[in-house]
Amino acid sequence: MKQYGSSLKGYIKDLAKKTTACGGGSAASLVFCVGASLIEMAIAFSLNKHNSKELKGFLKLLRKEKEKVFLYIDLDGDIFSRAMKEKGVLRKKIARDLERITFNLGKSCVKVLTELKKIKPFIKKSILSDFDIGLKCIRVSLFASIKNMEANQKFFSLRSGKKINYLKRFLG
Repeated sequence: MKQYGSSLKGYIKDLAKKTTACGGGSAASLVFCVGASLIEMAIAFSLNKHNSKELKGFLKLLRKEKEKVFLYIDLDGDIFSRAMKEKGVLRKKIARDLERITFNLGKSCVKVLTELKKIKPFIKKSILSDFDIGLKCIRVSLFASIKNMEANQKFFSLRSGKKINYLKRFLG
């Protein structure tokens, strides 16, 4: 698997640095995409003529959300870096952009988690462990989006309480 390790090595190195380039929001987005990909693989192995309608419908949603969230891997760090360079009203405006994508990540998690319950019975038992790992990744991403919103709320003096409480309802 050398082909993937070298691509991720730079990201992992940057994540460990003392910079604003990538951090928790970026990592949460990456974890979401990893989880969604594992779930997608489990669905591919489980698809048959008896369950194709249910699984293909969910697959469409999953791919759409993964495509959207994939952009957040870089966007989160970019927006946070911009916010850190600014002061006053402009900083607050940029921080709201950060809050928006962090909340959108949480909403993507909620959409996927809500639908996952419906399709789990259709997943082959032999691939269920990968499905469950993917599910756990999505839950971790939801947890991370809540933690990031709480931190950004304090750091940038945002009013995110209602959004945070909405997302917390789905952690249970």
